[in-house]
This record gives sequence, C-alpha cells and structure tokens, in this order.
Amino acid sequence: MEIVRLSTRSNKRLTKATITVLITVVIFFAAAMVLLHFFGVSCDGKYKIDRCYIISKYSTGITRYSVNNRFETLNEGDTASITFEVPQGIYTIFPNPVLRIDYYNCAIKVYDEHNKMIYSDGWKDVAREVPESFIGNSTCTIPIFTKSYNLSGQTVKIYLQSTIDRSTSQFDAYIVRSNDAWKVPIDGYQALFVLLTAFIVVSCLLALYSIMKSIMNKTLDMGVSIFLTVFSFAIWSMGSQRMIGVIIQDIDICARVEYFALYVLSVSIALFGFSFFKNRALRKAWGIILGLVSAFFVTVCLIQMITYTITVQRFMVPLMIIMIAEVIFIAVGANVDREIRGAVSTVIMRCGVLVMAIVALLEIGRYLLLYIPEASSITKYHTGSYAAVVLTGIMMTYYIILTLEAQTSIIERQQLEEIAYKDTLTGIPNRSFFNRQMDEMTDSEQKEYTMFFMDLNDLKKANDEYGHSMGDRLIIAAAECMTRAFGSRGIYCRWGGDEFVAFVPGPEKTGKECVEIFKDSIEELNKKEEFPFTVTAAIGEVRSDISDPIDPNSAIREADMRMYATKKTMKASAKEQ
Repeated sequence: MEIVRLSTRSNKRLTKATITVLITVVIFFAAAMVLLHFFGVSCDGKYKIDRCYIISKYSTGITRYSVNNRFETLNEGDTASITFEVPQGIYTIFPNPVLRIDYYNCAIKVYDEHNKMIYSDGWKDVAREVPESFIGNSTCTIPIFTKSYNLSGQTVKIYLQSTIDRSTSQFDAYIVRSNDAWKVPIDGYQALFVLLTAFIVVSCLLALYSIMKSIMNKTLDMGVSIFLTVFSFAIWSMGSQRMIGVIIQDIDICARVEYFALYVLSVSIALFGFSFFKNRALRKAWGIILGLVSAFFVTVCLIQMITYTITVQRFMVPLMIIMIAEVIFIAVGANVDREIRGAVSTVIMRCGVLVMAIVALLEIGRYLLLYIPEASSITKYHTGSYAAVVLTGIMMTYYIILTLEAQTSIIERQQLEEIAYKDTLTGIPNRSFFNRQMDEMTDSEQKEYTMFFMDLNDLKKANDEYGHSMGDRLIIAAAECMTRAFGSRGIYCRWGGDEFVAFVPGPEKTGKECVEIFKDSIEELNKKEEFPFTVTAAIGEVRSDISDPIDPNSAIREADMRMYATKKTMKASAKEQ
C-alpha cells in the first residue's frame, strides 16, 4: 500500500512539474509578445508590389512571360527581368520610403526608368564573379525618394540572375518607411519570431547545462544532442523565413548560417539517436550512422573552404534524404527497442517524430514540385518551418519529461530507502540503517568512539497494566529522547522492542555529554508526569580508543552485556527499596 501511495504522489508531482513548465512557457511567450508590441516591432503600413511584368529567360532557350509576382523556378544561369511602377506620391504616405526586395539564390541589378543602375549586388559578368555568399536568402533596401533621385511614379526594372538551381520563383518587394524595412520579415509573424527566438535562447542555456552535466557525470548527456538539434532547427527555420536578418544584418553570414545549420542538424540528430536507444544492436547501428553523417559534414565544410564553385546547395538533396532517413529510423526504433518502449517520454517522442516525418515529407514534396511549372502555386507553403517547430517542441518536451521521470525515480528510491531504514513506530532509524552506517565507515572512523546500548525498564509491566498503546507511547517518548541526545553528534537507532543503540564518534567527553542529555530527557518525562509510572532505562557503555580499538560489532555485544548487568543492579536496588 505504501508503494502504491508513493507512485501516486510521484505521478502527481510529475503532473505538477509539467503544468509548471507549460505555464512558464506561456508566460514567457506572452511577455515577449507584449515587449514586441511595446517596442513597436511591426510595420505601420507597407505597400506590396504585386502588379509587375516578368520576362524569364532560361538557359534552355525558352522565354516565358508573367503578369503577376510568381514565375517558373530559375535554375543556374537563368535570368528574369521584372518591371513595375512605383506609385505616384508614395513618399507622402511613407516618409523616407525605401524599396525592399527579397530574393533567393540570385544576383541582382536594379535600374530606374532612365536606365540608370541604382543598385547592383553580385551580378555575374566578365569583371565580377558571383561569390558563394549569394547562396541563400538575400535582401536589398533601396531609397526611392532622396535629394539625388525620386522614383515616385517611375518604372523600375530589376534583373535577377540565378546562381544555382531551384532559386527564386516569386517576386517579393515592398515599399515601407526606411525605419521599418528591417521589420518586414516578422511583420504579421511576431508569434513565430518569438517562438523561434525562445527556442534558440533556451536551447543554448540548456545545452550548456547538459555539457556541464556530462562533464560532472563523465558520460554524454542526451540533452547535448537534443538542444543542439533544437538550436540548429530554429536557426534554419528563422533563416528560411528571412527572420535571421532581423538579428544579424550581414547577408553573407545569414546565408552561411542558414545552410550550415542544416548540416549541423544532421549530425545532432545522429548523436541523439545514438544516446536515445538502449538496445545494443540499435546503438551500434546509430554509431555507424553518426560516423557517416559526421564524415559527410566534415567533407562539405572542407569543400566550402577549398572552393566556391561547389556550393552547399549542391548537397541539399542527399542531406534531405539523410535527415528523413534518420527521423524514420528513430520512429521505427522507438517501437522496436523494448527497453524504452513503455516509457511516457518515449511515447511522446514516437508521436512527435511521426508528425514531424509527415510534415518533412510534405516539405520534400514541395521541394520537388519546384521543377513543375503547373505546381508552382503549391510551393509557396513552406511546411519545413512547421516541421522545425514540431520537432523542436517535441524534443524539448521529451527531455523535460525524461528529466522529470528520472527525478521522480530518484525521489521514489529515496522514499523507499526511508521506509526500509526507518522504524515505523518511532520514525527514527532502524537496525538496518545502523548496520549500513557501520559498514560504510572507514577504519579510522571506527577507532575512537563510544558505543551505548539502552533498554527501557518495565515495558512488559506497562503493556500488561495499561495496555499496548501505553507501551507504544513509552517507546516513542524514549525515541524522542534519543534524537535530542544523539541526533546531531552520532548515529542511533531502535535496535528492537524497547532497546536502542547509539554510536558517538570522537573523544570520550562527547559521548558522556550525549548520554547525560539522554538521562536528563528521561528525567524531564518523569517531572512532567507524562506516564503514570517512573520511566527508567538501563545503559551499557563501551569505549574504543585509537590505542585500544574495538570492532563495532564486538562493542555492541559488550555494551549489551553491560546493559544487562546494569539492569540487574537496578532491579535489585528497586527490590531493596
């Protein structure tokens, strides 16, 4: 029954801890949203350029025309010219207006209606090669009303040249106030921005905690791989939504961070799988996977250091295949590994990975549909970011629940130890606890001490004349006296029945002081007339010194014999009186 009660209390404690974590997350999220609103992290208004004329020229010799902001995906070497008109008097609506243009894997040039180039970034020509930094999400911000020129009412032409395959397929441009240009990526998406930023900050802190925990325990904590995965996924997701540019203004760094976060992610997932499974065969398999993925990551890094002609984008297809294989392997393995299959945390992970795998498959499908012109309207739904949110949330929840389960197990073990080593009647340590403490002592600690053996007098008489409840009261009172006397200076226990044993390390003076406190406590009971009879106890004492050490077990036997001798003397004195 006691074990059942312990289990119930542990479940309640786990539930309370989980609710506390969820409430903390909600409060943090709400506070962050309030702060964003307070600091005005939203555009007061923006004008989207959605009426434009696009001519796409492909290396295959085909030319296509479009009158909206979407067009067929560009591949390496393809170009697109986009023409649109800046509204007349736009500067009266937006003081100090700027034209913000978002593009992906492209170099860009911008001309006004007089064919004057007003912006250029990385265009490939004889004089200038496009560096690797133009891989990824990029943004340019162009003033449209200054002392030098006024683009209000003018026709603007933009030239895009794709640097790699599967680049821009949509023209995103806005006219906003210059002070609000940096807010465009998170305008209307403040909640997602807060969520991803929270993931990054929390994952960094918890990763440091897990690293410190690994150093202390001299074994790799699972939290290192989990929070590295969370961090990488959040960074990639922010990059894919151009939100990372809000934090880091350098376009080159943003492009590198976005892509390399995915490569780090593949390694962290493999590291997680290695620490997640308990089955020996599965751990060996994940050890091989971890080695292969790490080798792939190092190879990509070395290639990027050696040459710019082969970019990280070239390896995206094998990388996505590796990652989806890792996720499927975890989902299947969680059902196969019997050692972890029944845990609540594993159930959460299994369901989360399944959801994430479905969303990731949708993202791969979207990625492949970029090749199909007729399906271009479907490709605007970036399910990859949702997959990131699902997996990061699930992995963090898994680790929190796993930690709570481990803490609950520790508490249960401690409580069971208390039951095993505590006397049920008095609440003080029992004989098993005393023997364990004696076994754990070193030889030096067992040389200088005083051993006491106490026995209450007339317990049988108290039980016979006043009932067993009175006998129990007497034993409990004696236990309280033992606690006052030996609780802070020695080790004591209820040996059995009305017998108590105490071990006091140190000089003889310490032992005498403790036993005097015990005797005074007994006298206090008599003065207060706690019992309808006089409470007395027989005490046997044995001293062990460094010069003449005695084994504790021998000391207990000797103290027991001396206690009985004292008991006989006390009984004889009582008869004479």
